[in-house]
Amino acid sequence: MEVLGDLSDILKRIAEPQEVHPSLNHPNRQLEYSHYLSLFLFGLMNPVVQSMRGLCSISRIPRVQDVIGCSRVSLGSFSEMQHVLNPELLHQVFQETYKQVRSQTQVDPV
Repeated sequence: MEVLGDLSDILKRIAEPQEVHPSLNHPNRQLEYSHYLSLFLFGLMNPVVQSMRGLCSISRIPRVQDVIGCSRVSLGSFSEMQHVLNPELLHQVFQETYKQVRSQTQVDPV
């Protein structure tokens, strides 16, 4: 999924200049913004996944781990990320992702 790779690049460009929640800088943290957002977007693009628990379950699949760029995501880590994530950052990242996807998929009028 090329969109998820683009998402990671967009996130780095938008998030780096901003301050993040202190817990996101903890050295033991394994779930990063990009992993969380990639998994979240993966779930939005796959209608079979209908819940946070479902997203965390599919994160055990090696192919999904390759796509989102991290190992298994626990319910606790996923839930915590929902509370420390800056919603404005999320909005900016998804707006930029939408613009890129839309420009890549526009069809020329016949």
